Amino acid sequence: MPELPEHAGSRGRVPHVVRQVGLWISVALIAAISALSYYNIRDLVRRADEVERTQAVLREIDLFVSDLKDAEIGQRGFLLTGIEEYLEPHRGAVAAVPARLASLRRRLDGVPAQLTRLDEIERNQRVIFELLALDIAARRSGGIGAIDSERLAQGKFAMDRIRVLAGEMGAEETARLRELGVAADRRAAYTVAALVLGTLVSLAVIIIVFYRMDREASRRRRAEEAMRALNAGLERRVSERTAELARENADRHEAEAALRAFIDEAPFAVIALDANRRIMLWSQAAERIFGFTAAEALGRSYDELLVPADERAQRDQVWATLPKGAPLRNVPTRRLNKSGKPVEVLVSGRALFGPGGEFRGAIGLVEDVTEKRSVERQLRQAQRMEAVGQLTGGIAHDFNNILSIVVGNLDLLSDRFGAGTRERALAEAAMKGAMRGAELVQRLLAFARRQPLMPRPFDLNERLPGLAALLHRTLGEGIEVRMMPGDALWSAIADPAQFEDALLNLAINARDAMPKGGVLTIETANTRLDEAYVAANPDAAPGEYVMVAVTDTGSGMAPEVAERAFEPFFTTKETGKGTGLGLSMVYGFVKQSQGHVKIYSELGHGTSIKIYLPRSNVAAETGAVAEEAAASLPRGTERVLLVEDNPGVREAAEKTLAELGYSVHAVADAAAAMAWLENGEKIDLLFTDLVMPGAMNGRELAEAALARRPGLKVLLTTGYAEAAIQNGGGPAQHAHLIGKPYRKADLARMLRRALGNGAKFGGGR
Repeated sequence: MPELPEHAGSRGRVPHVVRQVGLWISVALIAAISALSYYNIRDLVRRADEVERTQAVLREIDLFVSDLKDAEIGQRGFLLTGIEEYLEPHRGAVAAVPARLASLRRRLDGVPAQLTRLDEIERNQRVIFELLALDIAARRSGGIGAIDSERLAQGKFAMDRIRVLAGEMGAEETARLRELGVAADRRAAYTVAALVLGTLVSLAVIIIVFYRMDREASRRRRAEEAMRALNAGLERRVSERTAELARENADRHEAEAALRAFIDEAPFAVIALDANRRIMLWSQAAERIFGFTAAEALGRSYDELLVPADERAQRDQVWATLPKGAPLRNVPTRRLNKSGKPVEVLVSGRALFGPGGEFRGAIGLVEDVTEKRSVERQLRQAQRMEAVGQLTGGIAHDFNNILSIVVGNLDLLSDRFGAGTRERALAEAAMKGAMRGAELVQRLLAFARRQPLMPRPFDLNERLPGLAALLHRTLGEGIEVRMMPGDALWSAIADPAQFEDALLNLAINARDAMPKGGVLTIETANTRLDEAYVAANPDAAPGEYVMVAVTDTGSGMAPEVAERAFEPFFTTKETGKGTGLGLSMVYGFVKQSQGHVKIYSELGHGTSIKIYLPRSNVAAETGAVAEEAAASLPRGTERVLLVEDNPGVREAAEKTLAELGYSVHAVADAAAAMAWLENGEKIDLLFTDLVMPGAMNGRELAEAALARRPGLKVLLTTGYAEAAIQNGGGPAQHAHLIGKPYRKADLARMLRRALGNGAKFGGGR
């Protein structure tokens, strides 16, 4: 090879030097660019790691909030249902939260502000878990009613604070991501400039560097896109979660409010006790029934607060059966209200058990039946009095027939002995005994409400002065009698004579209750018995009444004595000092008069008996009723049709009528009497028993006889007037009536009155 010229060699060496210099410059530039690129790439990688850390922090925050929500949801499900399976999300969340917070703390190491927030989050998280645990324990021991509303407010505050702190942490991490993006953009620009310069030296270096930059740029774009997607997803999830929490919180509050309203508005008391019988739940109905407020009752011993000493043995027996799982069903017992008075109640309930089956207490429903029991007792008493009255009336009626035979035959027997003879004296003594028996029968009939009454309108105040004079003589000087007549008193409708007898009986009873003297007050007033009073006293009817109250300052009666005071033959007096028929006669007279009678009495504080007689719409009759003048026995010659089913009574009446001069045809029933009338026999007067067996009673017989013979006179007889009353109207208003047993003289006068006055029978009132 030919040598190059020297200058040529020199020229060749210069470019080589230049190339060497250029090479070294290129190498140095490439090294610098490489170093710069490497530094920038390392910085981008580090920033990518920061991005990953930030994304991980945001995920951990989201998962932590989700765990807290799961803990609340699980706890709320258990609170509402009491079922342990609902606590599974709660337990999982409680187990996961510590690890989640530890992971967050590692990732936030070196970021003081974030660690400060995390510390506060951990404190609030512990508060929430403690409150949730308290609510769960309260639910297990006392039910939903035992949950403290203050704890709910604390839990809500702690949760709200965690949301705020989590939002601040997320915002800071998001800002960190934006800063990393800006720094990455700046580093990329520097790298691109270096690569552009490097392309003058080495396309390969530039390509390589560009390739690396492109990869890093792509990676950054993907990270940014992922971050944007993650942020969008986080925002959407936070929004949805917030809305869901708001809905669930509203539903929970609504359910709790509905349950509390149901418990408070229930007519029965809802009471929950722990295992030591301390009160854990006290509804508004319990406040109404027993008088204790919730503040006064909660936490106190149920036994000491409500259970009477004589009921605690039963209480212990019932409590001992509860852990066996058997529910209580309407157990009758008594409890004490705030004033110390007993309240009759029905108790139902069941035991409360913990998750391990341990006995935690009981929850019960307590119904106040005090008023109901009082009404039931009064109704039973009224039914018993009615039953006794029916039995007494039937016996008295039969006994009246027996006495009618005795009295009639004694009258006939007396006429056969001369005055002053031993036989006449014996007959008169027997007659006194028979009439005493008749008086007792009349009292029995008064109680049974089957005595003949002659009700008419009268003014109670007009009767008081004469009654006062009689009472002063009867009761003696040791009893002060006070009359308190009411103003503008209405007229009452009743039998005035029976009314006076009733007041006299009450006054004598009051005297016996005041052996050392006292005050007897008789008071009259207008009154109205309303629906509320009738609801508490089933034997009364609503309406307007004239009230007379007889009140003494005597020894009073125990409740069990007052309950039986109106029963016939019931008396607390010593043997021989009372028949036990006085108050029963009063009761029968008032009931037969469509009235009402009530006893108010307390031991050591006297007795007040109030009689309510129906108000009359007719003005009271005034003036004295003229007494029939005593005269010799009137006689007659008229023809009498005698109808009496009792053979003994019929025979005695037939003989008495014959001795009084009358022509008598006696039959045993209404059918025989109608047959006699159908034959056209002459009859001046029909004398018939009111109560007879068969298809037709005495009243119906009289109506049928008058339909056939309009001018016929009628005289009725009976031991009581119930049958006539049942068939519409009192017989005394339509025909003459003589009660059994009757004396010969009474029958003689009544016969002449019936035949002479021409009383008509029939028609309405």
